[in-house]
Amino acid sequence: MRYLLMLPFLLLLTVGQSQSFNRLEYFIDTDPGFGNATSVNIAGGTTINQTFNVDLQNVNNGLHILYVRARDTDNNWSQLQRVPFIRYDGMGLVSNNRIVQAEYFIDTDPGFGSANAFSFTSGATIDLSQTIDLQAIANGLHILYIRVKDQLGRWSLLQAAPFIRLEGVGGNTRFVALEYFIDDDPGFGSGIAIPFSEGNTINVNQNINLSSISNGVHNLYIRAKDNLGRWSLLASSLFVKTEGNGLTPEIVEIEFFSGIDPGFGNGALVNVSPAQRVESSYSIPTTSLSEGENELYFRTKDNFGRWSLLQQITIDYTAPMGCPPDYTLDNSIGGGTFQVANTITSTATISSQANVDFLAGQSIQLKSGFHAKAGSNFTARIEPCAPITSQQPVAKSQPTATNLTIAPNPFTDVTTISFSIPEPSAVQLSVFNHMGRLVQTIMSSNTQAAGDYQVRLNGGQLAGGFYFVRLQVDEEVMTQKVVMLRQ
Repeated sequence: MRYLLMLPFLLLLTVGQSQSFNRLEYFIDTDPGFGNATSVNIAGGTTINQTFNVDLQNVNNGLHILYVRARDTDNNWSQLQRVPFIRYDGMGLVSNNRIVQAEYFIDTDPGFGSANAFSFTSGATIDLSQTIDLQAIANGLHILYIRVKDQLGRWSLLQAAPFIRLEGVGGNTRFVALEYFIDDDPGFGSGIAIPFSEGNTINVNQNINLSSISNGVHNLYIRAKDNLGRWSLLASSLFVKTEGNGLTPEIVEIEFFSGIDPGFGNGALVNVSPAQRVESSYSIPTTSLSEGENELYFRTKDNFGRWSLLQQITIDYTAPMGCPPDYTLDNSIGGGTFQVANTITSTATISSQANVDFLAGQSIQLKSGFHAKAGSNFTARIEPCAPITSQQPVAKSQPTATNLTIAPNPFTDVTTISFSIPEPSAVQLSVFNHMGRLVQTIMSSNTQAAGDYQVRLNGGQLAGGFYFVRLQVDEEVMTQKVVMLRQ
């Protein structure tokens, strides 16, 4: 048995004049990577208006999220479009479950089986086409509700569609004007007119000139006027304008950081040659890593100054015993302590807001080209350190806090942050967005009693997306990612 989910999509993503969309793909819940999701056949063009069937045969019952994205002819991918849905079927009770009844009502529910019935052929999927009599319905805003029942007697959730009932006294109404505007309303009749044939329905296909619209997120608004001079409510659609002025975007910069985001351009720089696709190897100074798991974040910038989303990797680091003999540092440094047994030689640039320490047993040589940017904190001092050849075991300090967990994750409303403190400690529990900006301080105490703690994070004031929960107990810092799903 197949279960099909009908989902209409309109992707209003603008590309350059020489570009068009050449691929549309979708996945459910887990991203398999660009180009690896399920493909949808499209005709191409600068916009996509596509209805397609999604096979749910291998999807478990319950709440899921369908994601859709498109690719243009320059291999640029759109942002993800997402739709939550619930998958529910006969749970193995029948081998060929089917819909046997469908009904509708307006505004007030008369009860299961007591609404207006649809005529249709029973099946696993149904197509409904029905003329609804509105003579007894007053002018104004109303809601049409539809539900179906399967052969096991189970009713579906209600599907709702708001509509406005308007009619002209003494004659039939028809649409006589149609206009649109972007972002700012110029007033009734002052929008950009869309040509069409007058009638009681409108079906138009219009190209919209975006040459004077800046790159970024915008809203497109459309409204119509009837022969009685009444304007409809606004229909709106969110879209993103991104274009390269006829040029092909290339990656010109890569940077990375650990912990809190220092801001665009302030991470540790990886030198690359400009290209559409970059494969680069880079050595990360281990002295900037903590013992155990380390979260590193990478992002790229193109030749139009646009930064990518963050990419995250986890490095499990075990520190060697003793110090290396020498260091030569000639890249951008985003933070960390660099300690050697003999000599540090550097022509590096210390990033703004970075905390960097050079420790050497014999000498520190800062040569031509070395530069510590404004706002950085740089120190250099001579301090003895045994070489790596030492085989003496290094004692590890016991963690101050343990068992940092977040559940549920992802969450839609409220989630619980749990952690333990074995002894009285200074505690700071904070939430940062994906840009590294502080959005909420949940707990701040100079002396927090030992014990197990459960703290609620309310997502009511958070936008949908991913965040970082940062727990600092004395000198120890732990960070976990949490995802907020906005319904």
